[in-house]
Amino acid sequence: MINSNKSILLSVKNLTVKKGDILTIQNLNFDIFSNETLLIYSDKELISELCNIFTFDIFHGQAIDGKVIYKNNDIISFIKNIKKFEINGKNIAVLSGIMSDIFAIPANPCDLFNNSENAGDQILDFLHYKTRINLINSIIRREMIKIEDINNIIKIFDSSHNKYESAISIATDFGITDIVDHLFEVLNNKNNRINNLSALLIHEKKGINLAEMVNLRDYYKVRRKYNELKIEQFNYIINNGKKNRKLKQEIRNIERKEKHDFGGFDLTILKVYSEKILVSEIKNIIISILKLFKIDLVNSVYEEKCMNIETTEIYKILVAIAVLNGSNLVIIDTGKSSGMIEEMGMKIKNMFINYNIGTVYLGSNQDVAKNDKRLFDRVILDI
Repeated sequence: MINSNKSILLSVKNLTVKKGDILTIQNLNFDIFSNETLLIYSDKELISELCNIFTFDIFHGQAIDGKVIYKNNDIISFIKNIKKFEINGKNIAVLSGIMSDIFAIPANPCDLFNNSENAGDQILDFLHYKTRINLINSIIRREMIKIEDINNIIKIFDSSHNKYESAISIATDFGITDIVDHLFEVLNNKNNRINNLSALLIHEKKGINLAEMVNLRDYYKVRRKYNELKIEQFNYIINNGKKNRKLKQEIRNIERKEKHDFGGFDLTILKVYSEKILVSEIKNIIISILKLFKIDLVNSVYEEKCMNIETTEIYKILVAIAVLNGSNLVIIDTGKSSGMIEEMGMKIKNMFINYNIGTVYLGSNQDVAKNDKRLFDRVILDI
């Protein structure tokens, strides 16, 4: 039974997908609620077409009808309009922005990676600009820690109801999630607490060049604003059949600013250097998020190409990225496999409940669909 107080994250109404002469999905209807874990089972692997909507593989000749409502937007309508106007990187990026709180993992998660590069070198590509900006802000706070911050941290911790969750929040704000247990111990022991906390946080400083990190953050802010304006313009075109002149001028101004402020060769070099620092931080944060829910990541996973990594390890990285991005809905296509669900399905469920994330699993494994371990709140059978 679904709690009526929970909000609907996504509503699918009469969804039909046809690929050539093959009807892959016919009149699919369901709602997914916040914090809910749902399995959609079909004995045909064609259910993967549902995941393809959110990984943008729906532009390869499929005919699609029905509605997929997310945040009052009909995603199917957007897809049809992109097909009508022009299928290009910019328009798909706009669609990605509209669905930015949805994170989809295909049956072969390596499809999301470039197999000519190490997996760890690509994780930044999965993070929204908002997430990147927040991470840089936490780095800056850590590197510029002051006595006022120490006192404020103690006040926040002491006034919190759940002390460990408060320690996690503080660790996130200051970019020290890898030592959250140590931070909790220091905060929970009032003996000489100010000095111990100061020593701990000062020790975590890494001597990073903050001017370069600020520059990178400013660049991300410009890119984020540009994407927001493009989404607004795309919405306007769909509703009015023409461009909004004011938005068009704002977009031009942003493009000029990016070229003037961030188009130089020197910035390109500094951006590479600063992003390497940011990626290193992200790798540690991913490991820390997983450890909070007793999920261990193989140490060497970042230094391998995706095709050489166990599929479950890739799932681990991706679900942690979903949390890091602040996703509110995750769609996971497991195909015929049951390995990932058996190994860490319940741990992922606990993680997503903690972060108020709804989950839709897609699968064609009969044993998984039996739901013997009560992993799924609901199972939709034989679509």
